Amino acid sequence: MVHLLKSYRLPFLLYASEAVLPSPRNLQTLDNCINRAVFNLFCVGSSDCTLTIWCRFYLPSICSFVEKKTFEIY
Repeated sequence: MVHLLKSYRLPFLLYASEAVLPSPRNLQTLDNCINRAVFNLFCVGSSDCTLTIWCRFYLPSICSFVEKKTFEIY
């Protein structure tokens, strides 16, 4: 399920982020989408558990993905 999250949902959320740099507020909203998916997949209720899952499955924040993409382009 995490593989599907990484291979399907992340590209969908990051679509066009190379062309238009999202605002910090938009990046936080996109991170919240991933948080909700983690909450639903693993049935966790606390943010500490979510952070542990993010680290365990190497789910970097959307902001780091956008920064990586913008550095790759330029």
